[in-house]
Amino acid sequence: MPLQCPLFSLTQTDKELETLTTDLSEKLIARAGATPGLLPGYLDLFFVARALERIRDHGTNIEENPF
Repeated sequence: MPLQCPLFSLTQTDKELETLTTDLSEKLIARAGATPGLLPGYLDLFFVARALERIRDHGTNIEENPF
């Protein structure tokens, strides 16, 4: 049974974060094509966004199955 917290729910915001990550990825790809000299910085931002999404996924899994 998921933990109940009146302040926030990880499962509720998980979809929002996924949407933001997808939008960010698309924008970074578009900008990287326009300014290839900045590609390393864009890749760093892309990987940070992916890592944050994975952290949120782990938090959601813990919320759904707290042992």
